[in-house]
Amino acid sequence: MTPEIGATTTPPGGEALCVAARTLSSFEQIVDRYHFPQHLFGRGECIGILAFGGGISRDDLTRYFHQQTEAVPDVRFVDVTAANRPNLNSQHDLELALDLQVVGRLAPGARIVIYFGTNDEPGWVDTLSRAIHDQENRPGILSISWGATEDWWGTTTIHVLNQLFEDAALLGITICAASGDDGCARDSNGRCRVTFPASSPFVLACGGTSLVAGNREVVWNVRNKSASGGGISDRLPRPIWQARRKLASEPLRYDPHFDGRQLPDVSGLAGNSYSVYVGGSYRNFVGGTSAVAALWSGFIARLNEGLKDRGLQPVGYFHPRLYLDRSIQQSFQNITVGHNDSFGTNGYHAAGGWNFCTGWGSPDGARLLEALAARDQP
Repeated sequence: MTPEIGATTTPPGGEALCVAARTLSSFEQIVDRYHFPQHLFGRGECIGILAFGGGISRDDLTRYFHQQTEAVPDVRFVDVTAANRPNLNSQHDLELALDLQVVGRLAPGARIVIYFGTNDEPGWVDTLSRAIHDQENRPGILSISWGATEDWWGTTTIHVLNQLFEDAALLGITICAASGDDGCARDSNGRCRVTFPASSPFVLACGGTSLVAGNREVVWNVRNKSASGGGISDRLPRPIWQARRKLASEPLRYDPHFDGRQLPDVSGLAGNSYSVYVGGSYRNFVGGTSAVAALWSGFIARLNEGLKDRGLQPVGYFHPRLYLDRSIQQSFQNITVGHNDSFGTNGYHAAGGWNFCTGWGSPDGARLLEALAARDQP
C-alpha cells in the first residue's frame, strides 16, 4: 500500500513538526544534561540522513552554522530518487532542517550526507539501499525521522526494508529512527499501533521526553496533539534479546496474541525545545521524536570516535548488548512519569527500567561510553 505523503504525523511523514510555547534548550545544555563526552565531536565519522521530502539551501545551511558555531560542517547531497529542492514545501523543509541542524550541532566533526528519495515505497527501498551500500561516503550511522504506522506499509515492503536494515547491522551501521509523534497511535477502533521503520528489530527506536519543574524528564506528551510513540509491533516478531513485558492491563491491539517487537529502545529530549533556521528565518519551539533520532545519531558519532580512539569497534548494532548488559542499562536515566496517550490515559505508562514510552530512558553519555568500552576490552 502506498499512501499519500506528508511531513506531518499523518503517515508516512516526518515525526518532528509539533510547535508549542516552551523554553528553548541550547545544544550546550543538551550536551551537558546527557553528559556527552565533550572532547569528542564525531571526527572521522559519517552520518547519513534519509530525506523523503523537503530540501535545504546552501545559503541557509551556511548562515545557520556561521551564526551558531562559526564553522560549517562537511555536508554532501546525494540524489537517489529525488533531488534537493528547497522552498517547495515549508513543512518538509523544516523537517530536514531540524534533522541536519541537530546532527551538525551535536557532531560537528562528522561528515553529513543527505540521501534524497521519493516518499513512496520504491523510493524508500532505493534510498535506504543506496545509503547502506554507499562505498564513497561509508556512513556508520543513519538517521531516519520519517515513518508511518505499520498498517500503512505493504507486507513485501516491510520485509524488503527489514532485510536491508539487517544488512546494515551486519555492516556495523547504527540506524536511529523516530518512534513517532502519535503516542500509542490509536486507530478509529481504538487499537494501538506502532511506527515503522522504528519497529524493525535492527533499528534503534528513539522515543521522546520533555522537561518539567525541577528539571525532571517525563514522557513527552502534548495534550490533544502528540506524544512519544511506543508499543508492540503487529508485523515484526519480538527478537530473542528482548524480554516480553506483560502488563496487567494491556491497551487494545490488532492481535493481542502476536508476540511482537517492543519499542522504543531509548529516548531523549523531544519537547518542542529546538530553534530551526529554514527559509531565511528561525522557527522556534520545534520538537518531536525526529529530533531524538538526530540527537542519538550525533551522540553515537561521538561514541564511535571515542571507541575508535581506544582501538575498539564502533557502536554498530548494539541492541543485544543494550537489552542484556546490566552495566549498559545502568548508563541510562529511567523515565518513570507519564504516559503516551495524548487524548486520554489509556495508552502505555512509564515505569522503572524499560517501558513502552521511553525505552531504557535518556543517556548518560560518559557512562555509556565506558560501559561499551569495557565489554570490548581484550
